[in-house]
Amino acid sequence: MERRGERRERRESRDKKQIRKLTSKQREVMKLVYQFRFATSQLLAEHVHQTHTQTMHALLTTLVSYGYLAKRYDSSYRLAHRSAEYYATPQAIHFFRTHIDGCSERELKQLYARPATSVRFIDRSLAIFRLYLSLRHIYKDRLHFWTKPMLNTDTYDHFPTPLPDAHYTIDATSHFFVEYFDSAVSVGIHGRRISALVYYDESGDWNYK
Repeated sequence: MERRGERRERRESRDKKQIRKLTSKQREVMKLVYQFRFATSQLLAEHVHQTHTQTMHALLTTLVSYGYLAKRYDSSYRLAHRSAEYYATPQAIHFFRTHIDGCSERELKQLYARPATSVRFIDRSLAIFRLYLSLRHIYKDRLHFWTKPMLNTDTYDHFPTPLPDAHYTIDATSHFFVEYFDSAVSVGIHGRRISALVYYDESGDWNYK
């Protein structure tokens, strides 16, 4: 009987043979989807300074047709006035390994579970994307921002466990952790997480690499 790992290796080998040559804008969008896990056409258009989302929608439709991205949208989205969300598929693994320095193998394995992701997780991912865009608008080139997929490597094993949702610096001197809290988690859990981060900072474990 063929094992799951063997099926995955065969699938990745097949995907390598189907590599598409992407434009610079398409590559940028792919990297953003890797960085934030989920994205909407509005958020991506704002990032690349496009005033019309139709252009971004067309680009995303092309990437979906290539099999690199998948679209999450059904009738409930229309009733909730919710935009379609896009996420990377396992077919994009070779692209990420080739075009992203320090690409996380841990993160790539999670691509297989993306279709079953909860709405709560998606909302968290989109909130981090919106925060990044707001900070970039304020600080511009002074901002350096790392999301959890970018931190999910051995390089950042000295960071708190579980990893924060993001880490960013201003002028490479002021450092911040980002932790997203929602109403689905009790205030007590929020408080314990904040205490753990404060303890990490004050204990001397903080180490900029």
